[in-house]
Amino acid sequence: MFRREKPFSIKAAGYAFVVVLIVYFLVNAMYAQLLGIPPGSAFGNFSYALYGQVRGGTGWHSAIEELGTRNPYTVYRAALQFFLEHPLSLFIGFAKSYRDFFLPGSQSIFPFRVDGGQGWANFVLWVGTLVLLLRGSMRLVKDIHLNLASLLVAGFAGVILSIPFLPPIDGGARFYASTMPFFFIIPALGLSQLARGVDQNSSFTQYLYGDSIVSRATSITLIALTLILPVGVYSLSHKPAYALPSCPPEQEPFVMEVQQGSYIDLIKDGTTPCGFAPDVCLGDFERNNTEKAIDDYYQELLLLTKSNDTNVRIIPAIDLVNEEFHYFYVPHNRIKGSSALNVVSGCATEIKTKNQSIYQVESILSNED
Repeated sequence: MFRREKPFSIKAAGYAFVVVLIVYFLVNAMYAQLLGIPPGSAFGNFSYALYGQVRGGTGWHSAIEELGTRNPYTVYRAALQFFLEHPLSLFIGFAKSYRDFFLPGSQSIFPFRVDGGQGWANFVLWVGTLVLLLRGSMRLVKDIHLNLASLLVAGFAGVILSIPFLPPIDGGARFYASTMPFFFIIPALGLSQLARGVDQNSSFTQYLYGDSIVSRATSITLIALTLILPVGVYSLSHKPAYALPSCPPEQEPFVMEVQQGSYIDLIKDGTTPCGFAPDVCLGDFERNNTEKAIDDYYQELLLLTKSNDTNVRIIPAIDLVNEEFHYFYVPHNRIKGSSALNVVSGCATEIKTKNQSIYQVESILSNED
């Protein structure tokens, strides 16, 4: 679109860049308000990543540990305050992100593991891939006048520029799974001699130009469905009203919607048959739980279950009263008929762990209540 049969148009590309940038910020500023999202909650996960970066690359979890909150707005404010006091710390976090991305390690984009644990073999694979990456990049720069080459360079640049804002310390290589074709096609080009035959007038390129009307129409339709349709659905919808139970002062009223298969039942050995989800044997759950030694959520969950006389149901759900996520802990003797498979209301005691919130259900209203 920026070239056609002519040399690359810096003017057209510059206009496109400015328009996309302005629209991006306008949409993100207005969209949350149009959909009734509380301030600071849009892209809430990014607030944790940003906080870790401005702290010098400490990772998303540092926000929860140091601030003791999961409120994105609070995390954003703390990140901005720390950045104003220590601006260089952000660039240290950026540098660590590139280090983790390219250098060997568990968070690297080159997580090679040769059977037998030969360190030299892993090192050779890493060096070889970097050499091919450099060779492929040089070839693309040389052929930058070709549409395909400039497209691959743009995609590769997008991945590289995203690294500081998707730090590997937060999720390793999985963050880049959807864009990896734009990254690993570069070393593939460095290895392959067939790419030298890419031609501006190839039948593949001609096919793309011949189908440009359909492609543009499809793109416009997808943009409309992505941006306009959700706003229309939200504006025409009505938030349902729920009858809340009267709960003791130390308990919280809740309403949740539960569907079949969205929970697990922890079954004590010798009570009822178990072993296949959702009926999980408590013994199997404890033996195979690799997180119980480091996550106090699982420690609290096992302690509650063992101290209860009945089997329990664990339901991850949104509380429709305060619109927050909790793990609902429901003893089987409090489940009434099929009420646990649709809209359920009742009273619960909140148990806060380091990273999670457990709602221990004390009572459930029946559908007739």
